[in-house]
Amino acid sequence: MGILNYFFVGTVFTFMIDCILKWQKDHPKVSTIFENNNWENRTRITCILLWPLALLVFFIAFIKSFIK
Repeated sequence: MGILNYFFVGTVFTFMIDCILKWQKDHPKVSTIFENNNWENRTRITCILLWPLALLVFFIAFIKSFIK
């Protein structure tokens, strides 16, 4: 059951990132993602498969946003 848990956590993480992106779509840095159409299904599937790395990148960017 370990692999199913891995995919479930990846799906939940990707869903949360998707909701955050849609919530902040008017922010200048996030709007470029929607303008360039960088957040598509292929990106979502990659995020589900590589969610530990995506989580690390998200936390680093989140922390850097408060440091500046």
